[in-house]
Amino acid sequence: SSGINAEYGLSQRLGPVQLTKQYCINVVLEDSAHYMLFACNFYSHRPTTIIAVIPTVYCTLQASAFLGALLQECQSARFTNLNIQLSKIKQNQQLLLRVVATAEIFVMPLVIIQLFTGQCGSILTPLMYYQFLKLRYM
Repeated sequence: SSGINAEYGLSQRLGPVQLTKQYCINVVLEDSAHYMLFACNFYSHRPTTIIAVIPTVYCTLQASAFLGALLQECQSARFTNLNIQLSKIKQNQQLLLRVVATAEIFVMPLVIIQLFTGQCGSILTPLMYYQFLKLRYM
């Protein structure tokens, strides 16, 4: 589902698919494209908790931002508890992004270990994940 979410965000920001050089560059620069690559890379991979943490936290941040915008439009007093929870998430956003970044970095040694123990989807998984890390942090 994180792959579908990433594709939906990508299509909203970039519009319809075009076969141009500029469109391809814009796709590569988008965070949603990185997470779509992440989801496709680990689709056939053996389930690991640290791999699931990354899209879960990222989707939580996206959902809280959407709910915050929606509640600002409503401006109802009935949702004060939800507003308090969303403000806590917003206050801890930098911490949550650091957790995601740390988990993304620690997945690489895990993938290499799983490759040598035969638990990895294929030999392309560490290579594709390296490209994901390169796109995200370089």
